[in-house]
Amino acid sequence: QQLDKDRIAIRGIVLKHYSALQKALAPIREKMPQWRKDIRKMVAEYVVEQQMNRMGKAVSSKIQPLMKEKGEMMFLLMDPANPNNNGLFRFPGSGKK
Repeated sequence: QQLDKDRIAIRGIVLKHYSALQKALAPIREKMPQWRKDIRKMVAEYVVEQQMNRMGKAVSSKIQPLMKEKGEMMFLLMDPANPNNNGLFRFPGSGKK
C-alpha cells in the first residue's frame, strides 16, 4: 500500500515538471540506447562472473580434501636419502616436478 502511495506521489511530481524533464533529457536522449546496451553487457558479464565463482567454490570444496590427502601421501613417499628422486612420486597433472 505504501508503495502504491509513493508511486502516485512520484507520478504527480513527474506530471507537474514534465516539460522541464523533457528539456533536460533532450541532449542525452540519443545516447540512452547505447547506455542501455552497455549496462546490459556489464550486467551479463557480472552474472557470468558470479556463476563462475559459485561453480569454482563448489568444485574447490570437493577438491580441497583430495589435495590434503595428496600432500599427506607425498610426505610418506619422500625419500630423504635421495631428495632428487622425490619428484618422481608426483601425481600426473600436479604441475611441478
